[in-house]
Amino acid sequence: MPVQITVRNVPAEVRDALKSKAAAGGRSMQAYLLRELKRMAEMSTNAELMREVEERLKASGTNVPISEILRARDKDRM
Repeated sequence: MPVQITVRNVPAEVRDALKSKAAAGGRSMQAYLLRELKRMAEMSTNAELMREVEERLKASGTNVPISEILRARDKDRM
């Protein structure tokens, strides 16, 4: 069931920036903010991403030292 959320004390400049972004995308501010809230809710936190990386590393048995990864990265930049 949908619920209402109220955000108080939003500075005028923040409201104006959000209104401009909504208009630029051809959306109402409500539609724009709802889309952004959904996107934010679906995003993983850094901690969740790190756990996923650790789980994948354990599952694959890969153990590449960070120094080797950085060396390979820097080699590709030359």
